[in-house]
Order: sequence, then structure tokens, then C-alpha cells
Amino acid sequence: MLKYLRVLDLSDNKIQYIEPNTFNYRPGSLMKINLLRNLLKSIDISNLYLNYWFDFVVLLRNRISKFTNELSTQFNFSNGWGVIGLGTNQISEIPNLLELGFTFITVLSAVFKYPINLDKNPIRCDCKFGSYICHFKRAANHFAGIHSVMCKDPPLLRDKRIIDSNEDLSTCNISMKNECPPECNCLEQPSRSRVVVNYSSTRKHEMPSVCPQHDDLDVNFSHNFISVFEYRTYLNRTFSTDLSNNTIARRVDPFVYGIMKLRNINLQHNKIVQIHKNVLFMKNDHTISYGRISIKCSCEMKWIEVWLDNQHRRRGVNNSIKCHIRGRDIDAISISEICSAEKPSSAVKYALLSLIIAIYISLLLCLKMKYELCLLLRNFKSLYLNRNNNNDSQQTKFDV
Repeated sequence: MLKYLRVLDLSDNKIQYIEPNTFNYRPGSLMKINLLRNLLKSIDISNLYLNYWFDFVVLLRNRISKFTNELSTQFNFSNGWGVIGLGTNQISEIPNLLELGFTFITVLSAVFKYPINLDKNPIRCDCKFGSYICHFKRAANHFAGIHSVMCKDPPLLRDKRIIDSNEDLSTCNISMKNECPPECNCLEQPSRSRVVVNYSSTRKHEMPSVCPQHDDLDVNFSHNFISVFEYRTYLNRTFSTDLSNNTIARRVDPFVYGIMKLRNINLQHNKIVQIHKNVLFMKNDHTISYGRISIKCSCEMKWIEVWLDNQHRRRGVNNSIKCHIRGRDIDAISISEICSAEKPSSAVKYALLSLIIAIYISLLLCLKMKYELCLLLRNFKSLYLNRNNNNDSQQTKFDV
């Protein structure tokens, strides 16, 4: 009956559902399909990607937000071409293409053989969408319709053309329900493979007890009143933490220096006056920035030279550390010079101290055991005198 049908206009009706493969009943028949201004909330993918050449399928001004593949159709785009109009609907995200029966190869074919109009849809250019931005930019070189597609969310990309947007701004917010600390901004940023936890300038006096249960945390605690850098379990999932512009002086948990995941620590603009030797655990690609500080040192801290030399070889590390030692302020990287120069005088001091201790012990023994010493001395004297008398008597006998 509809063998020679070429144009099908079903616009301005109240159609809410179309069965799969409705327009694929005779390949090469329908050329123009118009479903403008209906009540469709979903559309099966088999009614868009037809297995023949056609002019267009127009579904503008419906309520489409969902795509289906009820028959689990596997698409082959070797025989077909046509324009698909999906503008002014409720499409907010890119569907799961694998679930719809697409492979990487078929997606590439579909993009170039079936241009899609997505104008005036509330598209969320969030963390799930970010990886598609580069593909939109490439497609814009071939299809003019892509130029007018806008982002609805997130706020930083609202009303911005997709081809002009930055993938770094395609993020997903994380709520307190998912352990984002109060008064804190948490978001996923796939373009940089990180989860940002922004706790900066919240006027807090301590680090939060929990953070989102994600890997690759990038935590910003800067510009607060935190006085203690404490160990928290989420630091094992953190690769960078910024504690600059706080009030930390001495209280840095030595354990944090040994966390292998934590590759970058920023402690600049604090009140650091002491550095724990555990900082030596931060080697290879691990860096810690103290900035310009002055600390108390001793000659037992010559290890700081090796550590500083290792840190200065890394790009982006800015550590200028002064040591206060023996009443002098010197560069920490030169501590061995002053300690080596003081070795002889130190040896003399140790020798004098040992001599004084020996004399003191001798005097103490004399006072405590003077009677015993007198008896010993008298016995020795008697033995000596007896020996001399015996010698004299033997010599006299020999002479006689």
C-alpha cells in the first residue's frame, strides 16, 4: 500500500511512541520523515539510523531525552546517509553508545554519514561529556549545524558553544552526601585525572576528618588558620595537597612524608621553624615546598644538604631555607662547612670534659675510701721495707 511513499508528514500530532524499525519496512522508500511538534519522550535508534539513503528525519520540538535499542540492533552504516534533526528537545547527555549497539568504528561512520542537529537542547557539559568535546570540534569542520550547539550546565559553561568550551571546565560536583566536607567545593575533573577538594579560605582551624571516597584527590587547604598538619586516611588517596598561608610552625605529622601517593606538598607562607628528618622519604618525583623559611639547626642535621640538593633539581620547587646554628644564620645547604670547621674545638672540649670527670671520680674515691687507702698504702710500705731489710741481711752474710 505504501510501496511508493516518499514523504511522511506526521507533524503537529500527539504521538508518544513509535515502534522500532517503523521506517525500515522497505529500504529506499521513505525519503522525508517529519515528526515535528509531537509528544515523544524517547526514540528507538533504529528509527533514526535507517539502513538506506534518505533526505531527513525531523523530530524537532518533542520531549525526547532518552534513546533506546529495543531489538538490540547491530548497525552497519555502509549503505546509508541522511540528516537527523533532534533540535529543541530535552536531550541533556550523550547516551551510552555501547548499550545502543555502537562500536568505535560505527560511531565514526555515523558521525560523518548521519549529521545530527542538537541545537537548543539542555546539554550538560559535565565530567561525563568532556571527552566528547574534542569530537564536536572536529565535526564542526565538516558540519555547520554543530556550531550552534550550546551547553546548559555547569554554570561556568552555560550558554557557551560546545566547540568553544574548555574540557577542563567539564566537571561534576560532589555533594556532602558523598563526603564532601561542609563549606567545601568538591568536583570531578576527568580532563586532569583528578578530584578537586577546595577547602580554601573557609576560616577553618583544622583539617577535615573526611573527603570524598575517590582516588587522585587534589586537596586545597590554603588561606586558613590550620596549625597542625595531621595524618588523615584520605591522604593515602591524595596526590597533591596545598596548606600554604596557614599557621603551621612545628606540628607536622612525620608520617605524612612517607605516603607514597602524596607526591606534592605545599607548606609555603607558614611559620615553619623545624623540619623532621622523615622529609628524606620525599624523593624521586615527590616534592615539598617550604618557600623562604628560617629554622633551628644542629650539626646532626647535615642530611638537609643532600635533601635540598635533590629538591632543587626538580622543576617548580622553591625552597630557600636558612639555618640558625651557633648563633649564626647560614644557608641550610652549607651546614656541613660550619660543622666541619668546629670539629677540632669540639674534640678538645670532649677531652677536657673527660679529664675533669676522671679527676672528680678520683677525688670522690679518696674521700669515701680514705681509711682503706691508708691501710693499703701502709701495707705496701711494710712490704717494701721488709724487702729492703732482707736484701741487706743477705749481703752482710755474703761478705762474712
